[in-house]
Amino acid sequence: DDLQKLVLPFDEGKGTAYERYALNKFLEKLVKRLNIKSVLELPANGIMGIPGLKSLILAAKGCDVTLSNPSQKALDEMKSLWDTLGYKADFVCGDYENTALTDRSFDLVWNFCVFEHFANPAAADKEMSRLAGEYVRIEMQNVFNSGTAIHKAYHKINNEPWDHGENEKMRWHTVVKHIKD
Repeated sequence: DDLQKLVLPFDEGKGTAYERYALNKFLEKLVKRLNIKSVLELPANGIMGIPGLKSLILAAKGCDVTLSNPSQKALDEMKSLWDTLGYKADFVCGDYENTALTDRSFDLVWNFCVFEHFANPAAADKEMSRLAGEYVRIEMQNVFNSGTAIHKAYHKINNEPWDHGENEKMRWHTVVKHIKD
């Protein structure tokens, strides 16, 4: 609850605060149910919010968290946020398709709303699987969700380009295909 109070005031746009609240509640339950102790967010970024914030709840629930991103500048900003909020994590700069991290070194490897942006999703999924001792989680937009159509209309009305990824990569069967490959 204290974590929710700290991060809910950040202005990340309409809907994002609730999205974070709901995701945090889901991740809390996941950690408990699956007994997750170590987590890698690969890549950790600011899509749909503040960079590095998505895994903060996992640290608050006792997990050892590692955040990886190809940008050292982004990692420095994440570290500053985590330090300000009083949480610890490891910050690793590297390519999300080929990290220097050890095989099977995390209970959970996950990311949030980046699959639909990957140039080579199969390579990213392969790396996530290599690093996961147990679980891989891909949070992504669902092109079939009614909210996606509404959000696309919002972009069109406001003459804003669609910057939320490729539609084909927002289909569950595309994700399943890449994971199976």
